[in-house]
Amino acid sequence: MKHSYKILWTIIVVLIVTLSYSEYSRIEKNQTINNFKNQLNKSTQKIDSLDNEVKRVNNLYISLLHNMKNIGNVDVTVYQPVKSQTNSRYWETADQSTINLKNPKSLHWIAVSRNLHERWGGPLKFGDYVWITGIGMHSGLYKVHDVMNKRFKNRIDILIGKNDSIYSYINDDNVELYKIPTQSKQLFANQENYINNYTKNHIAR
Repeated sequence: MKHSYKILWTIIVVLIVTLSYSEYSRIEKNQTINNFKNQLNKSTQKIDSLDNEVKRVNNLYISLLHNMKNIGNVDVTVYQPVKSQTNSRYWETADQSTINLKNPKSLHWIAVSRNLHERWGGPLKFGDYVWITGIGMHSGLYKVHDVMNKRFKNRIDILIGKNDSIYSYINDDNVELYKIPTQSKQLFANQENYINNYTKNHIAR
């Protein structure tokens, strides 16, 4: 009889432990699912928020395009901050700005042929923002910081890094250069800084 009671109590204890463990596992599983859902919702909100900002900035650019001055068709090439392509002070542009040698391409800086620079009677000066179209994924906003060798005319040289892909658009009628109005320069500069900071602080976390 005592043996039977022992077996019965053992069964009861095992059942209690099993039920307790099952309940704990269920609660833990639900917590894990809820945590995952919360993280997913936060990530979705961040993506939606950035998407809205990108759309807003794109709409701003489109509205300002109507006020830009079309300088005309230009050739587009690229250059790298190396002595053989510039001079002994390869880390510095003609307006004495210092190049970020780790990632020059991210600066969106350009050199312009001398006939396009105001010093030689052209429409552009250092610090001007321009918009280049017709060069595929490279189309967009750039800032004038450098000038090219005097042998070139109606040409834009885009600053890139030593490991970036080299490309050029020569005698391509689709390539157009626009000068951004003076009153819009700071607006473009602010938007460029804003979207970079927004991405760094809200997405890359």
